[in-house]
Amino acid sequence: MDLRQETMVINMGPQHPSTHGVLRLLLELDGEDVVSCKPIVGYLHTGIEKNCEYRTWQQGVAFVTRADYLSPFFNETAYCLAVERLLGIEAPPRAQVLRVLFMELNASRRTSCGWRRAEWSSARSA
Repeated sequence: MDLRQETMVINMGPQHPSTHGVLRLLLELDGEDVVSCKPIVGYLHTGIEKNCEYRTWQQGVAFVTRADYLSPFFNETAYCLAVERLLGIEAPPRAQVLRVLFMELNASRRTSCGWRRAEWSSARSA
């Protein structure tokens, strides 16, 4: 009986954006054994820009927030600043301060380091 000696290359992902980052894995399999794994980071498959074209600007905020769950406030702030510039308005000083506070909290090691460690450890083991 002849056994096939070929390996199989398959795509795993892209994973959903609400999981640990946006990741696609290119796997080479020999039966059930993984021979090689090529991680491809940054693959976003949701068409956020196109979805925002058909929404109000308030609904667009929800789409850009979900684009990257590790830094949602940065995406939200960039989107809101662009909308404000297009409308010719400026957020009140209190809102501007709150934006900076939320972005700082989001970027601090205390709030994001645990998630980043989980991503790094999963990438290292692959």
